[in-house]
Amino acid sequence: MKQQYQGDIPILKIEEKFVKKIKFRPLKKDLVVALGEATGHRHVVKVKEPTKILWGEDENGKYLKVLKGEAVIEHNTHKTQTIPQGTWFVGSQFEYDEVEELRRVRD
Repeated sequence: MKQQYQGDIPILKIEEKFVKKIKFRPLKKDLVVALGEATGHRHVVKVKEPTKILWGEDENGKYLKVLKGEAVIEHNTHKTQTIPQGTWFVGSQFEYDEVEELRRVRD
């Protein structure tokens, strides 16, 4: 599995068989894939021609299918991430706390 991170946001390459139930639609404008709950900062997929991207989501996070070109995820305090062609999961990182158990990492 290929993976990269933008701060606490994992970007994981996944197999097509894992997204069969996800409804994908064309990405026509910039898409916020994660929002910092504490800071309000945004992780944004920028639409740049001639890239062709489909996107979908479920309770776990967002999914990108990069069909042509590369996707670009920008954030004002993290390095811009370039995502090559393929199917990708963009979600939240989780941490375990003995008192609260499993919880999302807050940005």
